[in-house]
Amino acid sequence: MLTARQIVGAAAFKLNELSAVDGGLAWSERGSGTDSRTKIVNWTERGGAVIRTPPDLNVGSALHGYGGGIYAVVGDLCFAVRSDDSHVVFARSGEPWRSAHADTGDRYGDLVASDRGLLAVRESYGPHAADAIVMLADGQKTVLVSDDFLAAPAAGPRGRLAWLRWSSDQMPWDATERRDARWHRDHVEPSVLVAGGLNESVLEPRWGPDGALYFQSDRSGWWNLHRWDGASVVPVAPMAVDCASAPWEPSYRGYAFLPDDRIGLIQKHGARDILVVRQPDGEIRPIESPYTSFRPYLVAYGDRLAMIGSSPLTGPHVVIVDPDPPHAVQVVAQGAEPDVPLSTPERMTLSAADGSVLNALVYPPTGASGPWRAPLIVCPHPGPTDNMHERRDWRVQFFTARGYTVAAVDYRGSTSYGRAFRESLYGHWGDYDVADCRTIAEHLIDTDRAVAGQVFISGESAGGYTALKAVSDPTSPFTAAVAAHSIVNPQRWAQTAARFQQPHARRLAGLAGAVRAAEIHRPVLLMHGSEDTIAPVRDVVELADALSTQGIPHRLVVFDGAGHGFPHATHAEAALNAEFGLYRQFTAQ
Repeated sequence: MLTARQIVGAAAFKLNELSAVDGGLAWSERGSGTDSRTKIVNWTERGGAVIRTPPDLNVGSALHGYGGGIYAVVGDLCFAVRSDDSHVVFARSGEPWRSAHADTGDRYGDLVASDRGLLAVRESYGPHAADAIVMLADGQKTVLVSDDFLAAPAAGPRGRLAWLRWSSDQMPWDATERRDARWHRDHVEPSVLVAGGLNESVLEPRWGPDGALYFQSDRSGWWNLHRWDGASVVPVAPMAVDCASAPWEPSYRGYAFLPDDRIGLIQKHGARDILVVRQPDGEIRPIESPYTSFRPYLVAYGDRLAMIGSSPLTGPHVVIVDPDPPHAVQVVAQGAEPDVPLSTPERMTLSAADGSVLNALVYPPTGASGPWRAPLIVCPHPGPTDNMHERRDWRVQFFTARGYTVAAVDYRGSTSYGRAFRESLYGHWGDYDVADCRTIAEHLIDTDRAVAGQVFISGESAGGYTALKAVSDPTSPFTAAVAAHSIVNPQRWAQTAARFQQPHARRLAGLAGAVRAAEIHRPVLLMHGSEDTIAPVRDVVELADALSTQGIPHRLVVFDGAGHGFPHATHAEAALNAEFGLYRQFTAQ
């Protein structure tokens, strides 16, 4: 059984932002242990994996609050965004790293290489906060496009430039526009609306090998691939399945062009991802692989597909997969694989109160065979516009190894179930999500797989709000709640959230309102970072003070210097031990 420190170390390893570069692949990699920086790795068949960034450079971006598009590689030239100040730096192999622009204090990300220079999205703050698509070339910075929000610049054939834009009162998964314009070196002509609007979300624009502009659109109710040939938009692979992820980061790519007019796609069936190939005649063929979850960075590597794949028992791995039977898999990179027993989830489907299909992943205690009955931890995912993932989660494994069942819930409002389900939480946050978590908990109690009086709910950020609201009902089946870097007051959060997410906060807020100490009926554990700018710590401090006045058992743990989340190993280890300590109060034999 791994200790909390070992669990935190194993969970620290991350692979992300896979891309195809000349003759190979590149990705970002966050190490574990003493090497916790994020670096850029370049891999080729002949040379293997080579770290492109120097030991003193930690790569990362705070663009739109969540980053993305943190590097671009062109031959032996590598561009990257420094995590400490969102500054773009670059270097050729063997040369010192240099700044690519004057330091303005703005945020950069969404880096894209073009034959004219490096394209990037710049986010500026202040009374006139806005985005710009800029070109960095020859030591100069040229502003090409300015708007409320911008993402995904894509340089195309015949001097074209496409991009994504949305208004400051919208989220990119609700209402976006795909724009196209003729691009001269120092400016772009007036743009043309390709697709999108107030009732359509368009994502992931890319120019295809046929010279047409491709993108994901949910105009059918599902994020599917479409094609614009300059005159009309047509669906390329219509299906009642989402083939894109909610764009928390702007650089996602859920499809890739293969030779012979074939296109690789990631289908999202709730928690489980499936890799498929769209044939030239429109047929969709699945690709068998040992992986059930893929990061949204699918690329072509010759006539094969490369991706970052995971499963409940393995991963993350950088792999290359043959799209043709027998679908040979080549593992290019992976982290350490601790040799310990793991719990594998059961997929559970129930009906929500309004008849919607409700999904959960239920992890039994490690080693359980046949029917089991155990203390239960229900975990609403953060976001809340996100979903659970059928991949290895070391935090889940920490608790299942200690005899707990863990249920991860895709409540109403989760992604990967189409636009209608995704929007169903708007105006009902703190209500529908709570009811759905309760439905899962009560089902497991009623089927004798959970122990009444030993049922807990644990969430982070938006999931923390759900957890606190869940114990604000005296009839709740939950024994106690854990809320990490939690949102407490949706109305206040609409003012303190990053400007990217403020419209999200306004659309989610409903009659449930703020968490009120007088309504909490169960013990709670509050854990927060002192420097959290997304969910300010003062909200949980005020809540804890009010809980003291009400005489409600609680504990507040504030980690000095931590922001939204606990990326530092010492904080993450302490948080895991504190959570386990709460559960043991009610489950110790």
